[in-house]
Order: sequence, then C-alpha cells, then structure tokens
Amino acid sequence: MATSHFATEQYTSEAFVESVGAVLFRMSTQEICVLHLLKKNEYILAKGRRNCGETRQDAAARELTE
Repeated sequence: MATSHFATEQYTSEAFVESVGAVLFRMSTQEICVLHLLKKNEYILAKGRRNCGETRQDAAARELTE
C-alpha cells in the first residue's frame, strides 16, 4: 500500500453525519426541481442532514419543504 505525505486522521462512525435528499419532478412535463444557490451560482438538488431520531423518509420530506 502506498504511503501518504499528507497528515491523515481516522474518525469513528459516531463522527459521521448522515445526509438525505430527494429529487422532485413533474412526470407530465418531465421537469426536475433544482435549487439555485445565488451566492455560489450553483444548482443543487434538495438535501441536508438527518436529525437524530428522524427517519430517512421524514428527513427527505423535511428537506423538500425547507
């Protein structure tokens, strides 16, 4: 295995955050909803971090409404 010349760190699984997202689309016109971040001039899909105790489905629905 190759060695790295950069500093590396290992994280436990508790240090990771789970993200969820959704694709909102209209079948009749084949349109997809995207968000436009004006500050970065980027287009993204609705996504965000899942809250503790929240299901993935609930988190995705919440991200769509936010």
